[in-house]
Amino acid sequence: MTQKEVKPRVDAILSLCRMVNSFVGKFGSDEHRKADDAFWVACKALDNDAVLGLSDNGDRCVPGRLLRFSAGEGYAYYIIEKVLKNHVKVIHLPYGDNYKVSYVNRDGEADKMIVEDMIRWNDELAVAAKSVEA
Repeated sequence: MTQKEVKPRVDAILSLCRMVNSFVGKFGSDEHRKADDAFWVACKALDNDAVLGLSDNGDRCVPGRLLRFSAGEGYAYYIIEKVLKNHVKVIHLPYGDNYKVSYVNRDGEADKMIVEDMIRWNDELAVAAKSVEA
């Protein structure tokens, strides 16, 4: 996926994220659950589409990938917008507690090697979870 293809979908995901966060006093209500489900469906669809476009060289760090970093008592979420030689430009998703991580600077840039390690970790975790479910 290209940066141009990712941007409008990220904008839609950010709108859904704001909607989810607007239900602060209604956590667990039908409205909150529906908005939360729509948010995660959109995030996972974008990530799946990005994975479909992976190259054969094993590089999993591509625009559209959903990043999840452990932070505080939850997670900080980002989506890769652009991949450069040594760093990655990401967009922060202010989901829930709005956690951020120090790996990402104020300009939304992160070291590519850290991002690649996190993607590998999350992908391996997902595979392990599927094998346990089966």
